[in-house]
Amino acid sequence: PEERSGEDVDIILARLKSIKAFDKFHPALLQQICLCGFYECLEKGITLYRQGDIGTNWYTVLSGSLDVKVSETANHQCFALTRVLPHVKDAVTICTLGIGTAFGESILDNTPRHATIVTREFSELLRIEQREFRTLWECSNGGLAVNALRAVLCSNSSVCQHPWAGPVAFVTSHCQGSGNGLF
Repeated sequence: PEERSGEDVDIILARLKSIKAFDKFHPALLQQICLCGFYECLEKGITLYRQGDIGTNWYTVLSGSLDVKVSETANHQCFALTRVLPHVKDAVTICTLGIGTAFGESILDNTPRHATIVTREFSELLRIEQREFRTLWECSNGGLAVNALRAVLCSNSSVCQHPWAGPVAFVTSHCQGSGNGLF
């Protein structure tokens, strides 16, 4: 992002505007996202993060899809176990995230990730690091950033049936009042 040209920002901006989830974003916020976001191009089968990891990035899906996997073992044992056994065998795919879906908002309160996210196919993502995401969230410029981020997170909320924990929604605590973000 530091070396991003005006033309680069325009390309990213056009891409974001083509995704319905970003319709409610104020142009100034979209501009800020373009300036601080990283473009990620990932092949099928790439793990973005694992259940139990502490989040460092927020993501939105530009193309492709990603599976949300949850492990009963990791839920019932210490999250550190996932560090020792990174390929837990009982992981179950509970849902798939598609274009326009935003996830990773647990970075707002430093809670462990509640799921493992793996690319289902070739996927393009926009990634925002924790420090920049918090700045966008907190420096609301009269509430515009907070309202827009809440809008995209809440409009993309989805509930998946988790086999051990029941329904799992991937929305922020700021939308549902649940106390922590899930992914």
